[in-house]
Amino acid sequence: MRKRHWKNRKNRPCPDCGKMLTYTRKDSFDRAVGNNSVCKSCAQQDRKQQEVDYGFNRQQTTKS
Repeated sequence: MRKRHWKNRKNRPCPDCGKMLTYTRKDSFDRAVGNNSVCKSCAQQDRKQQEVDYGFNRQQTTKS
């Protein structure tokens, strides 16, 4: 199977923080633009914020 390679890499800023994201595959770039996806660090911050809002506790419990 041939690898898809996109010679002209595309860049786009993260909608939340403005960090420049680089895409090597055109389909990944098109999907990210369509979904208005954020960078990994912003996605992780949103996830942590959600856990605080819903009161999740990630501490490990020990069984006796």
